[in-house]
Parts: sequence; structure tokens; C-alpha cells
Amino acid sequence: MRIALIEWTQGGHHELHLKTAAAALASAGHEVWILHPQPALIRDEVLATLPELADRLKPYALEPQGRLVESRDARVKIAGKWLSVRRALGALDTTLPFDLVFFMFLDEFLAPLISTLWLDSAFRYPWAGIYMQPLFRLQASKLGRRREVF
Repeated sequence: MRIALIEWTQGGHHELHLKTAAAALASAGHEVWILHPQPALIRDEVLATLPELADRLKPYALEPQGRLVESRDARVKIAGKWLSVRRALGALDTTLPFDLVFFMFLDEFLAPLISTLWLDSAFRYPWAGIYMQPLFRLQASKLGRRREVF
């Protein structure tokens, strides 16, 4: 399988989860593309202990693109993030499609009232992710009391 691992955030446990997933998937024989602001750093740290995975780990810099990512409106900003990932995947010099685009911290890519119809038309890759802090955990916030619309 060809898998793209997406991590928008740098530092701490985000990078630890990314390294762990990349190493596990590559060890299982998958071609893993690491899309992160500093993907070579992640790849090099995995290869320091597992050099045999060098041909399966592919780094690609994930950079915010477009003015939407800078918006103050959370929904617009998140739409911009999806579009940035789509552009990055489209810019990769690959002839084969990705079997899966996996978001390591899906929370950064979801917001109430973003239409699933828009998402399906704007991001045409098979995707999944880890939802670390679902809205029900935000009990004290307005966001936590709203019904989810995804």
C-alpha cells in the first residue's frame, strides 16, 4: 500500500506518534510518505534505528498554502488546511495513487458546520485519521455542547 501520513504540528508527542506510525507501516512493507513541516528530520530519526526502511520512507514538506490558512474564521482556516494537503499530494512526483491518506491528528482538520459534501468534493483521496479530542471531551465549551456536523 501507498500511505501518506499527515502531521501539521511540530514538536512533542505529535512527532513521536508520526515516527512510530511511519516506522510500523514501513516495517509492515508499505510505502510511507511523511508529509510534515520537517519530514526529513522525522525520516532520519526513524532511519537512525531502522536503516533498512530507507527505501520505504519518503519525506515531503507540508507547508500552509493560500490565504485561507491565515483566516481568523476557524472553518475557513480548516478548509485551507485540507486544500494545502491536497495541493501537497498533487505536487508529489508519483504515478501511482495513494491507497490511504492518514491524518495523525485529525482534530486540526475538523470543525463543526464544515459540510461533508464540500469535503468529499474538495478532497478526493481515501482518508482516515486519529481523532484525539472529540467534542464530547470539551464539556465546558460551547463547542462541546453543539451537535457535531461532519
